[in-house]
This record gives sequence, C-alpha cells and structure tokens, in this order.
Amino acid sequence: MTRMESALSENSSQSLSDDLIAAATRILCEVAHGEGANDRAAALDLLAADALITYSIEAAAEDPKSFAVQTDAMISRVAEIAKS
Repeated sequence: MTRMESALSENSSQSLSDDLIAAATRILCEVAHGEGANDRAAALDLLAADALITYSIEAAAEDPKSFAVQTDAMISRVAEIAKS
C-alpha cells in the first residue's frame, strides 16, 4: 500500500481515474527503465501498478458514458511505456 500511496501523492488532476492511471504509469516507467528492473523487488511495484490500473478502471466505470474513451486513453498511456 505504501508504494501506491507514494505514487498517488504526486498527482493532482480533476479526475480520480486520471490520478490512478498516472500513478500506475509512473511506477511502470520506473520499473521498465530503472536498474534492477528484472529483480524480484520489482514484483511488488508491478503488483502496485496493477492494483492502481484496476482502481482506475473502476473509477472510470462511475461514468458509463465516457468509460470507453477513458479506458482507451488508459491503454494508450500504458502502451507508451513500452515505446519509450
């Protein structure tokens, strides 16, 4: 939980869903581009990112009219990590 809390503390958008996905992508970037990205310790970070993505999708579901647009944007943000 601490890892998720620290990642979330850096966010301040207008949308909970945006804050959650921003925190998840921040963690994923750190794991993907940091030293020791293949270490066991990275597993906890990956679990935290996974939980944040799940919570972000749940938050996006609060507004069914924009759910598809929001989740498409989330997928794009996560996909950008692999490109960078």
